[in-house]
Amino acid sequence: MAVYLVRHGEANVNKNYEEIYPGPKLTGKGRKQAEGIAKGLVKVKFRKFYCSDMTRAVQTADIINKKLKIKVSYAKEIRELNKIIFEESPKDKAKYNKNISRARAIRKFIGRLRKEKGNILVVCHANVIVAAIHDFLGIPATRMKRFQIDKCSVVIVNNRIRIFNNKPFYVHG
Repeated sequence: MAVYLVRHGEANVNKNYEEIYPGPKLTGKGRKQAEGIAKGLVKVKFRKFYCSDMTRAVQTADIINKKLKIKVSYAKEIRELNKIIFEESPKDKAKYNKNISRARAIRKFIGRLRKEKGNILVVCHANVIVAAIHDFLGIPATRMKRFQIDKCSVVIVNNRIRIFNNKPFYVHG
């Protein structure tokens, strides 16, 4: 059993895009990135497919699902987190605390998925994936560090973490 975390494709971003729901749409490049990931995921048998309900994630999931053809469950719990969660001395404490609470909820959501049987696909956002990785490593939400998760990267979490950042991803039969 593994959880496959996929970051959405490239989107048209603007200032504060993390906070705007439903958020920006995919670019042409983002659509091509999603098509490439779909080709790589087609040989994996997924039992469940979850997706953030933000536009860029939904569009990425729709493209992937043209190949997979399984039911997608949309989850607001895995919407993007604001990068304030990585600040050591945040100025806006209320915003920080709200996002730390969200990070804990994301980690709980991903933790539940890790206990399920079968492979699970989750299309979401960079900071959501970072929160999931920190949870797997046992690092508290208040101690999370930011690192790069490229667009349409795949992170596989089972008994170890494998990150396919900015590389072609294919499962060999």
